[in-house]
Amino acid sequence: MYRQNLIKKISEKNVDYLEYKAKGITVHYSAFELEQLIKYYTVLVKKLSEEKGIKV
Repeated sequence: MYRQNLIKKISEKNVDYLEYKAKGITVHYSAFELEQLIKYYTVLVKKLSEEKGIKV
C-alpha cells in the first residue's frame, strides 16, 4: 500500500531508484563509534535547541 501511494506521489521510476539505493546500505558501528555519535548529536541538539529557542 505504501509503495503504491509513493508511486502515485513521486513516480515508479523514482521509487525504483530509492529501492535500489536502499539495498545493501548496512552500517555496522562499534560500541565506541555509537557512543561518539550519541555524544555528537546530543551536543548538536542542545546547540540547535538553544539557537531556535526550542525546549527539548
